Amino acid sequence: MPGRTVIAAGRAAPNHPSSGLSPGAGLRAVATALRGATRFDRRRWRAWRQYWIRDPAIGALLFGLHHLTRALPLDWRSAIGSAGGILFGRYLDRPGNERARRNYLRLSPVPVSEVEADKAMTRMWSGFGRLAAEWLIAERLWRAGRVEVVGLHHLAEARDAGRPHLMMGLHLANWEVFGAAMYALGFPGKYTYLPPPNRFLHRMFLRARRGWGKPLPPSFAGSREAWRTLVADRGALVIWVDDFVRGIGVTAPLFGRPALPRSNLSNIVRLTLASDAALLPFFVDRLNGARFRLTILPEVQLARSGDSAADLAENTRRIDALITPIIAARLEQWFLLPYLRLA
Repeated sequence: MPGRTVIAAGRAAPNHPSSGLSPGAGLRAVATALRGATRFDRRRWRAWRQYWIRDPAIGALLFGLHHLTRALPLDWRSAIGSAGGILFGRYLDRPGNERARRNYLRLSPVPVSEVEADKAMTRMWSGFGRLAAEWLIAERLWRAGRVEVVGLHHLAEARDAGRPHLMMGLHLANWEVFGAAMYALGFPGKYTYLPPPNRFLHRMFLRARRGWGKPLPPSFAGSREAWRTLVADRGALVIWVDDFVRGIGVTAPLFGRPALPRSNLSNIVRLTLASDAALLPFFVDRLNGARFRLTILPEVQLARSGDSAADLAENTRRIDALITPIIAARLEQWFLLPYLRLA
């Protein structure tokens, strides 16, 4: 009979009127749905595990290490960090070490041998370990006279003239000593930063920088306040030009790559042109162990032809031409060397 369902050996006959799916397709659909639910549950489980187990464990470990070693002499704490950095970088982060090594061989301003590159990687990871041990005690480093400042008069001249000033930093050596020095010398300001993914580490980070001024996270509200700080309030702003963007990578220096339309490099140009701020580059050198030199360079003179697109391109080129040799001469102190991906 038309439309009749015939059951044979546990199967519906082909003329089943109530479904357009074959039995095999139906089973595959159920399996797909179950797999989707499993993936969803796994995502929820990973997020829950990171938030409630992994992040607190890492936060407790870092908090404990900090308080366990904070009473140590500065050189001891820095040396412990040096040993840990070498252990992590050379043996636990082999991909990062190999990438940094390739970049070092390619970008070094003077030819280097394979042996020299290996020694440079050891010094690089040693410095990164020292940074990890020092970044929460930048104020102690300053109070102990471990930071010398060169070029402070460039900043003082801009402030005394009533001009807004944009401090353009580089991730070299221990850049955290810049904030401690500026606070102690009477030059606090707002600063942009990328919050660490671990909320406990984030709290430690903000506490260590509490004297710097107001932190501005990478958000629309943060960008708007950065703009208002220079354009409306005629104040001081700190931005690190060699930023790292998740999913994109290191955006500056360019090293022959095209400039991105949206990056700290382009944002610095736009903010400076809009506010007529004094653009003052700075960087930190590690001299020996836990001793540093903070250098503030003269104001960067930008092109102001009135053609916004041409000015953006020309000033991006000028800033890139300024920071590239500074970093190239200090590759083993550059924190972003293991993250730089060149074609």
